[in-house]
Amino acid sequence: MSNALAIATVTAVLKNLLDNLVVDDSLVATGTTPVKVSVGPPDFVKSTGDTDRPTQLNLYLYHVAPNQGWRNVGLPSRGDKGGRLTNPPLALDLYYLLTVYGAKDFEQEILLGYAMQVLHENPVIPRDWIRKTTTPPPGDTPPVTGQELPPPLNTLSASTLADQIEQIRLTLQPMGTEEMSKLWTAFQTNHRPSVAYLATVVLIEPDRAAPSAPPVRQRNLLVVPFRKPLVTAVNAAPGPGQPADPNLTLAPGVTVLVEGQALKADGGFVQIDGGPPVTPSQASDSRLWFALPAGLSPGIRSLQVAQPFVIGTPPAPHPGLSSPAFPFVLPPVVVGASAVDVTLLGSPHTAQVSVTLNLSVGTSQKVRVLLTRTVDDSPVAYPSADPLAAPATTATATAVVPNGSYVVRVQVDGAESPVTRDASGQITNPLVAIP
Repeated sequence: MSNALAIATVTAVLKNLLDNLVVDDSLVATGTTPVKVSVGPPDFVKSTGDTDRPTQLNLYLYHVAPNQGWRNVGLPSRGDKGGRLTNPPLALDLYYLLTVYGAKDFEQEILLGYAMQVLHENPVIPRDWIRKTTTPPPGDTPPVTGQELPPPLNTLSASTLADQIEQIRLTLQPMGTEEMSKLWTAFQTNHRPSVAYLATVVLIEPDRAAPSAPPVRQRNLLVVPFRKPLVTAVNAAPGPGQPADPNLTLAPGVTVLVEGQALKADGGFVQIDGGPPVTPSQASDSRLWFALPAGLSPGIRSLQVAQPFVIGTPPAPHPGLSSPAFPFVLPPVVVGASAVDVTLLGSPHTAQVSVTLNLSVGTSQKVRVLLTRTVDDSPVAYPSADPLAAPATTATATAVVPNGSYVVRVQVDGAESPVTRDASGQITNPLVAIP
């Protein structure tokens, strides 16, 4: 990689190339007026009149842009704590404008033709040219001098452009009349015949300390086909290996049947709401069975099938493929209901209904107790349960209803408790009697 002097070095090499091959080798033999090669803005080239017009080649660096092929090399350069990880190179493309000035007829065309021919025949700048330009013979003045730079950076001899990975390539850049007119308008000087060239790529790398990982001692490769699992259904089943049973309700300890695609894998497991992994008791590519763990709250839960990769020495599981989260309903089950603190003030009565569930309900969950009269199957009240002070399996609600027998249902975050029916279709459980 090169250092911060690389941009100036490219300009110096191009100037030296034009000096040697255009002026010294080509134009001197033709007897043309001595030609000067300069680098700088076009408005710096001045003429005092018609009789004092310069015969000159001017090379001007008018634009610098990031190189698209190298701009992401070495990224990210810093870790999560801000420490330096790498020294990413600053990759640049340099855009030059070559302008010709002539004092006599046809001199501008002659200069332009020779200069373009030389640059066309030398599309790649050899490393030897860079070294000769940056290391002048003894007694010669170096291309860049000045006390504004600290030693040894006060001359281009400190440039390491010749040692960078990429060589500098020159490419003629077509430029339309609109773009050319914008450039010369910005220069605020008279237009002269000009052509644009691209010099790429310049790699500037900071010389900063960065940690380096130890050499690789052993390589572990794992090649597996891409088979991402997909869950399409979650239901309750009587046991492992058995089909789903619509009469069963999901509850802790009940066998869960997961259906989908590409579900079987070595070391695969199931996660509910991102909780602890649950190992399936039986699995195939289209189905797997596992026992629903305890400690879950009723409501809308999510299930994922994860398939880690077991690699390393010694082998250890690493994050692999996971199915998209599949939502399923874990309903609360009413295991007991009673009416307490009944206030007999005629009909209807005010009663406090206490409901016991099979699952613990969290304090942030929304609970509703639903009552339906068994006489006419009409919902007479939808009282909300009192807020829970702590996770509990008991919820209470106040109802203002006539006395009689009621079917009790509970909703927790939209998940509704099931009911039991007899052979005739009548609901037999859960019921509560309000005297």
